[in-house]
Amino acid sequence: MVLLSVRICLNIMPESVTLKKGEYEKAIDYLEDFSSNDQIIGPMATMAIGDAYMELKQTDKAIDYYLEGADKKKMNLQHPSF
Repeated sequence: MVLLSVRICLNIMPESVTLKKGEYEKAIDYLEDFSSNDQIIGPMATMAIGDAYMELKQTDKAIDYYLEGADKKKMNLQHPSF
């Protein structure tokens, strides 16, 4: 099962298309070399590495990358008050 963050990254980073093909190790290599200071794309790339590790049944590594991606940018979401 391909997770949501992978599907989003597939639309942004062509190198992560290897995830869609099931080439998880290759996707990890590409994504580990990827660098972005963007507040959305950078964390998504890191979390996509987590997705690849989940597909490889390496849950501990996946969790590490999910947490790293989440820590890259703490977003302050604002919503209207009614």
